[in-house]
This record gives sequence, structure tokens and C-alpha cells, in this order.
Amino acid sequence: MRKEKWLLIFFMVLLALALADYSWIIISNNKITGSVLVTEAVPKYSSGQQVTNFATAFNIETNGVSDGNITLTLAENPVYLEQY
Repeated sequence: MRKEKWLLIFFMVLLALALADYSWIIISNNKITGSVLVTEAVPKYSSGQQVTNFATAFNIETNGVSDGNITLTLAENPVYLEQY
């Protein structure tokens, strides 16, 4: 499966779960290894004028992968996943 396709699938799953008021999710896929970057889709700032550096405008964290599993804690914002 192409990287872009799995990222879209995971984003859609996370968005659906966030809308359903779940607070965490475990994603399991034996092909996922290493780490995953989790980037919130909504910037930290309320206005684009407040952004001085695009690289720091979004909350980003790195989650480890254990045996193909990723455990995420979801908040109100949708997230993007990227294999790192």
C-alpha cells in the first residue's frame, strides 16, 4: 500500500474516532516500524499573523511503534500521521 494511502486511511479513522468522543486509539499494522510523527491539523495560533515560523506553528510529537502498534491519545483536533 502506498504511503499516502495509508496516511489518508489513518487520518480518516482518527477523525471519525475524534468525532465519536473517543480519547485514545490503538492502531495495529505489522508493516509500521520505527516511529510515527503525529501532527495536529489545527495550528497553535488563532491567527496567521501570529505565526513567525511555520515549522513551529503546529503541535508535533513523535510516537514509537511497538510490534506494529501505535497508541495515540486524541484531543479535539484531527491529526496527521507520518511514518518517520
